[in-house]
Amino acid sequence: MFKILRLGVLKRGVQTRDYPRERGRAFDAFLGLPVVDVEACDRCSRCVSACPVQAITVLPEGIEVSAERCIFCAACAEACKAITMGPEFELAARSREDLRVVYRHG
Repeated sequence: MFKILRLGVLKRGVQTRDYPRERGRAFDAFLGLPVVDVEACDRCSRCVSACPVQAITVLPEGIEVSAERCIFCAACAEACKAITMGPEFELAARSREDLRVVYRHG
């Protein structure tokens, strides 16, 4: 164990962020919550059929993404050009309804 200490593996000083005041930043290749560009969406439902866990629903008022069900696989983004994987990773909620995001048309 002392050999590890001599090699400098354990760094001195604070190694963590002052969360939540100092927010973390996701890596560039991070796959967060899917984001729907409602202006580019033609409501073709390709994203719905591509999603392996049925986390996307086409509603009369827009597109609903359920963070509760989403496994962040990006299959919807590959199937539809109106969807990108956003950087959002803090997805805690007090209820299941809070985990549903509706991207409204118009």
